[in-house]
Amino acid sequence: MSPDLLPLAVPLPLLLAAAVAFVRSGRRSRLIPALAEGAAAAAAGVASGTLALLLLRGPGTSPVIGAGSIGFSARLDAVSVAMLMLLSLP
Repeated sequence: MSPDLLPLAVPLPLLLAAAVAFVRSGRRSRLIPALAEGAAAAAAGVASGTLALLLLRGPGTSPVIGAGSIGFSARLDAVSVAMLMLLSLP
């Protein structure tokens, strides 16, 4: 796995927390807010990891995920890391 794919992992903790909250719908327990805070902290941690990756390796582009040349990839540069940090911090 290419380290340039790390920016794509930032929303995963938030998506998992949302899935747990969706499954446990109805009366909200105390678990859901704590889980959401933990997921936000994990997303901020992964975003900080992308900043460290940018500082260590410089800008880069991940390989294309998809069939042939049709798909998507992640670009890791100063602007994308700045936006990722702004959006992931709680």
